[in-house]
Amino acid sequence: AMSASPPEVDEVPMRVQLIVEPTPFTHVSGYANRFKEYLKYQKAAGAEVSIITPDDSEDAPKHFLGYPIATIRGFRFPLYKQIYLSWGISPIEGMREGLWRRLRPWNRLRS
Repeated sequence: AMSASPPEVDEVPMRVQLIVEPTPFTHVSGYANRFKEYLKYQKAAGAEVSIITPDDSEDAPKHFLGYPIATIRGFRFPLYKQIYLSWGISPIEGMREGLWRRLRPWNRLRS
């Protein structure tokens, strides 16, 4: 009999750190739908996922499907104001330090 779960569920769970922009949680698009479906698949496979995304919305979620979401600062794209992008991994306003600070707790999950 075939299982409804992805085949990876029987294997060691994958640990995934996603850094994605624009945010798929407050920006509506086909891309956002595909991203959310990917996360549903990872959930069914038993993966541990942590998400970092730029978002300046007041209603930016802190979790999706139980996965933690860390929002970072960025900027509105001048030619398409509906999307909010990150500055990338750079020293601008401590971005690099802030990103690594968010990733450090992820490393503690190994124990």
